[in-house]
Amino acid sequence: MEKNVFQEIRAGELTAVCHTVMAYVPRIHKLSVTNRRHSSFLYILKGQYCYRFGNESLLAGEGSLVYLPRYAEYTYQVLSADAECLQCEMDFFRDGTPVAFGNRPVAITNGDGEQMEKILREMLLHHGGASFLVTGHLFHLLSFFADNQIQPAANTARKKIQPAVSYIRRHYREKISIAHLAEICYLSQSQLRRLFQAEMGQSPVEMKNQLLVKAACDMLRSTENSVGEIAESLGFETIYAFSRFFKQAQGVSPRAYAQSNQGK
Repeated sequence: MEKNVFQEIRAGELTAVCHTVMAYVPRIHKLSVTNRRHSSFLYILKGQYCYRFGNESLLAGEGSLVYLPRYAEYTYQVLSADAECLQCEMDFFRDGTPVAFGNRPVAITNGDGEQMEKILREMLLHHGGASFLVTGHLFHLLSFFADNQIQPAANTARKKIQPAVSYIRRHYREKISIAHLAEICYLSQSQLRRLFQAEMGQSPVEMKNQLLVKAACDMLRSTENSVGEIAESLGFETIYAFSRFFKQAQGVSPRAYAQSNQGK
């Protein structure tokens, strides 16, 4: 990959065409691609993919945006039976000539997964209609990719735990096991705990709980839902478990917090 390819392109030089946008469950789980017809952004909602090109391989999991350049040759394998993804086929042009940023798949796992997913879902909703909106979203996705290539790479430890960070941010309302987080990072459980604490300043459990507390506070302040309904929406089995958890974190019961902060 040319690290300075984006720095060589001045603003206004590129145009973009979005061919199609789709959400799907892969039915073909292994395929060799030769001379890819269009470039593509693929966002992985669930599951893991493995791309092989030459003597190299690339693993990409949930929350990753994968750039697949036009003309690329590679083999991909879907490693999960329950994989789901969003994908747009597109091309960028400079002076009427298609531009491919590199010749192999590249995965972006920078913590902006929710924003990238939102962009692709809006493209899915508006494709075929609001062409300026869709084109703008294409350049927004390209900016994620460009930043990933231009800016210095994140340290190795942060990259290793990023799949776990992205997973927690998306699934904090569900039960999450350290074993699963370690598996998606290709680390042992002890390695994951050590690196996560060093890079994030908290454990995976603490991060999950922090997200739960924030979501609970937001809902208690801004919705008319009952404490029981909020507890259920956050994945607690009982209102009593939620109340104990919330009081331990905030020092007051959910009901008292709601009464003091409603509308703030």
